[in-house]
Order: sequence, then C-alpha cells, then structure tokens
Amino acid sequence: MTAPGSILVVQTAFAGDVVLVLPLLQLLHEKFPGSMITAVTIPAAEELLANHPAVGRVIVYDKRGADKGPGGLIRMASRLRAAGIDVALIPHRSIRSALLCRLAGIPVRIGFDTSAGRFLLTQSVRYVATDHEILRNLALAAPLGVPSPGLRFPRLYPSAEDGLAVDAFMLQCFGRDAVSHPPQCIAV
Repeated sequence: MTAPGSILVVQTAFAGDVVLVLPLLQLLHEKFPGSMITAVTIPAAEELLANHPAVGRVIVYDKRGADKGPGGLIRMASRLRAAGIDVALIPHRSIRSALLCRLAGIPVRIGFDTSAGRFLLTQSVRYVATDHEILRNLALAAPLGVPSPGLRFPRLYPSAEDGLAVDAFMLQCFGRDAVSHPPQCIAV
C-alpha cells in the first residue's frame, strides 16, 4: 500500500487506553515516517501525547464537556474533515468513534469486528479477546500492509516541567537524595 498522507488514531476512552495505543502510534510513525499522524483523545490524556515524536498533531475531543452531544460530534467531525485525513484507525470500539470518522468523510476507516459501529467501518480486524490490548491495537495496522511486530512497550515523553514536578514531589517526600532527573523518554 502507498503511504497515506494523513493517519488518524481515535482513542477517547480513558488515559490508560491511550497509553496502550502508544505502540500503534509508534509503529505507524516508523512505517510511514512521511505521514501526518493525528491522535484524537480526551482532555485527560492530552499531556500523554503532547511531546510524543510519533504524534504530529493531538486533537482533544471533550465528549463529556464542551463537545458533548450531537452538536459536539458534528463540530469535531467538521474539524477532522477540514484536516483531510486519509485513514482512520479506531481502537475505541464505541459507535461514537466510528460515527465521528464516518461523518468526517475519512475514506478508509479501520476498526474491530466487535465495534458497536462496525457497520460504519470500511475494513474490520478480528478482535482477539485473549490477546493483550497492545497486540490487538497493533493488529489494526495490518490492512495498511503493516504486520504486527509483536508486543511493543509504550513510550512516554515527559516535558521538562513534568520532570521538575517529579523532582519537587520526590524531594518533599523522600529528601534530597531522591531527586529523579527523569530521562527524556520513559518506556512503561
């Protein structure tokens, strides 16, 4: 398959689910380095993606706040339509996530065969309940010609301010010798 110009990954469940989708984002960046990779996520998970080199753009979908209801869904779909996304990978199995991508006019929409919105997808991938969530998410890249590389760990890229906050916390709780100076990248 020709490299898509723009790839969207939608994960609007919980922050932990966003961490589990990081290996998919990392794989897409590795296999399609020239593609713009966009992540749609909830406000609570925005900072997890903010400094990540695999993510070119983060779009916050506040589905329980400012973007709540049909009006918010339509506004978000319009925003995604304007971004000109070529391919959407939808690990979140809600009908809202699939509908968002359909309303945005994204021509290739890949998700799981167990998704409540599977009828809105253009391609589905078998959901293997016994696999780790990371492996299931990586399988979504298969229709793009990217076989799963096996289990990969998520990588987080904390900001310098995050490092200072950790240092202050460690100093307060454990004293001078506990200051961390975290690395630029943390494999979790």
